Amino acid sequence: MATSHIFRIMFVNQGKVYEVYARKVSHGELFGFIEVEELLFGERSSVVLDPAEERIKGEFSGVKRTFLPMHSILRIDEVKKHGSAKITKEKPSYYFKRNCWISSEAGEELAPVFVEHVGDDYLMIATDYPHTGVAWPNGARTAVDRPGLGESAKKKILGANAERLFARFA
Repeated sequence: MATSHIFRIMFVNQGKVYEVYARKVSHGELFGFIEVEELLFGERSSVVLDPAEERIKGEFSGVKRTFLPMHSILRIDEVKKHGSAKITKEKPSYYFKRNCWISSEAGEELAPVFVEHVGDDYLMIATDYPHTGVAWPNGARTAVDRPGLGESAKKKILGANAERLFARFA
């Protein structure tokens, strides 16, 4: 008996987070896009209809295959059964903060900009030793001396965030 896969795809479109279900997901032939086929929606056999799912179903009516830009994908999960397609109320930043951690070079000049826009709770330092072109052996010193970051942010970036992340897997 062939295995039937079901995937939940969460992506951002015009500042809203969509959650849809499909049987086929691949990198596709268009560079930078995820190819999604055989979208799944609830059956109309019940009296109660989910208006959010009906809206998405209408939006994708007649679509055999859709191509989602890679940068719009928040996550793709293989699941046992499909749920209702929906547009969530959460902002994309909520999902980023829940699912993403960023590692940057010690000499990264844009670290203060990242902290200003996203916060200092998800940024960690990377030394990439023995990779060439890095601040080795002074990577930590370069990060400590980085202008534009407060002491609290530096403590998080230099170690506290990594401790918090790795504690999730202990």
